[in-house]
Amino acid sequence: KSGKVKGSLSAVDKFNLRGNINRLYNYRKNKQYVKRNSLRRIIHEDLNLFTTLFPVILTNPVACSSIFPLKEGIFDIVFFDEASQLRLEDTYCALIRGKYKIISGDKHQMPQSNYFQADVSFYEESDEEGEESIDKEENTFLADSESLLQYADGLNPQITRTSYLDFHYRSKHPYLIDFSNAAFYGKRLIPMPAQKIYNPIRFFQVDGLYKNRTNEDEADKIIQILEDEIKKHSVGKMPSIGVATMNIDQRNLVNDKITQKCILDFEFEQKFQMLLEKGFFVKNLENIQGDERDIIIISTTFGLNEDGFFRQNFGPINRALGYRLLNVIITRAKEKLYLCTSIPKEYYSRYLDEIPTKGNTGKAIFYAYLAYAEAVELEDEETRKNILDFLLEYSIDQFADQQGYKFVESPFEEEVYEYLKRHIETLRIKPQYEFGGFRIDFVILNKELTKPLVALECDGAAYHSSDQAYAHDLFRQRQLEKYGFKFYRIWSTNWWRNPGKETTLLLKFIEEKEGQKNN
Repeated sequence: KSGKVKGSLSAVDKFNLRGNINRLYNYRKNKQYVKRNSLRRIIHEDLNLFTTLFPVILTNPVACSSIFPLKEGIFDIVFFDEASQLRLEDTYCALIRGKYKIISGDKHQMPQSNYFQADVSFYEESDEEGEESIDKEENTFLADSESLLQYADGLNPQITRTSYLDFHYRSKHPYLIDFSNAAFYGKRLIPMPAQKIYNPIRFFQVDGLYKNRTNEDEADKIIQILEDEIKKHSVGKMPSIGVATMNIDQRNLVNDKITQKCILDFEFEQKFQMLLEKGFFVKNLENIQGDERDIIIISTTFGLNEDGFFRQNFGPINRALGYRLLNVIITRAKEKLYLCTSIPKEYYSRYLDEIPTKGNTGKAIFYAYLAYAEAVELEDEETRKNILDFLLEYSIDQFADQQGYKFVESPFEEEVYEYLKRHIETLRIKPQYEFGGFRIDFVILNKELTKPLVALECDGAAYHSSDQAYAHDLFRQRQLEKYGFKFYRIWSTNWWRNPGKETTLLLKFIEEKEGQKNN
């Protein structure tokens, strides 16, 4: 190990004093007589040596529990990705092995795949129009936390820090993410602008018959899209394609139709082979988590039955948390989405009446997406924007324009904002408050919401290291204090050391100013 400090021994040197690294790592061995050392034995022989040679280990929670010693804090950092897909009981042993834990995930996407399969009744047909699957007590399905992500989200804020990835890079056209952004994320996400002008969502009203849990007309429409609509990119390569259906029976029907088409049409078979090389799939909505493709084709499957009756039983989507399935399925496309539906317009137009009472969940938000896709297809920009504004009002998360969250300027301010929300009414917190040509990081209003009470500045040490910046800051404060502003400063260095203590001091200051106002 080069560059070591004089007089100290590296982990390799220390091991060589008491053992043979070549023998341990099978560098030299008699293949005929000496058994190869297992990875577990290598690690348990000298963990410090192994992690010195391999400081970053990429593994899954089960393998981690199998090969590493069950000791607390043997790693500096343990990082969990897609934490909404991880059960707490499966990850706990890996969790305690880290001194610090970083847990990454999206609470508005699906939990582990069997979560929505806990009750078979969700897949049975209803005899009454509009009957929805009714949630049983949620805590009978899983333990207190459905996933590692939910467990982390519920931890004491004094020992956790939350940050958000606000930029959205997958969608190459903002229309592909705008719906979810408004309905579920409070318009917090910042999408990338479209590099070219095109219609990113195609909407086809198929009006097929729903029979035996399948819709043959929609399956045929998917074949027609694959044959006529899917073209090579300008560079001569086929795009990647994914097909999403609302149940397993429709998925199987689409696969059967593709097989039949390949047998009868040699050109289609050649094209399909190229699509397979690019990762083509057909999946039902519960199994599409984590997949993304250039183009996604959706079959909503449901429609009028043979008796001309439309049953609004959409399986797991009808559940309170079923919106997460919809969120996943409509955000998988990077370039374009094709939507094939047989749901009558008279039904999906009802979202305007249902969302105000049920929120952006269940069949109400499903219907709203159909209306949104139709507006994009018709290039009806006014209707499209009206739908987004309507959904934003009932968004699952309340950020953006309602609370000003996206106008904070740094992760430091985001942290302060998150802590303040836990103790003060959100309406009292005004980020980036403008007054007389100046701008204040946060202003805390009085309890009556009639006037500013405290001006809160989140000062980074680097910004105030220059004399010019410091002088400007003092000038601004003196001017604003003439109008009754009471300034309070939180320094980033103090905050990162102990955010709980800084929050307590701030709340005490606000309470004192509130008391002075009332005296």
